[in-house]
Amino acid sequence: MFSMADDCPLCMIPDTKPAQLVEKGKYVYAAIPYAPIEPGHVMIVPYRHVRLKNLTPLELVELRDMTCFLEDKLVRLYPNNQPIDASMLGTKHASIPDHYHAHLIPSPANMNYLLAAYYGRSPERVILPESELEIMAQRLR
Repeated sequence: MFSMADDCPLCMIPDTKPAQLVEKGKYVYAAIPYAPIEPGHVMIVPYRHVRLKNLTPLELVELRDMTCFLEDKLVRLYPNNQPIDASMLGTKHASIPDHYHAHLIPSPANMNYLLAAYYGRSPERVILPESELEIMAQRLR
């Protein structure tokens, strides 16, 4: 029914790892990742082996709805650890770059603190001068 890659762990979860499944929809599913960062860490994954830019409107709607449903559930279950929504969008940083998946990670801190811990940097935010912000914005326009 869906396009799958034989060697993709995300394609295999629904059929081979039922204990990891949290929710199943028509186009996407939610599962606990193989190596959760925090208790409650969950991935939302299309069944189809596809990048974000190639998801259909129906897949996108269900992805959004399941993400919102799970976010609300995580807020109730972990009231002191608000979930962070993260994805790598097919970059070299993604563990599985060709199969889009989003992560909801309950965290007692914000994204800056999680990344600082991961990269071993200071969690203090650096506010850039307006001229540097303008240069960044121009590059993205």
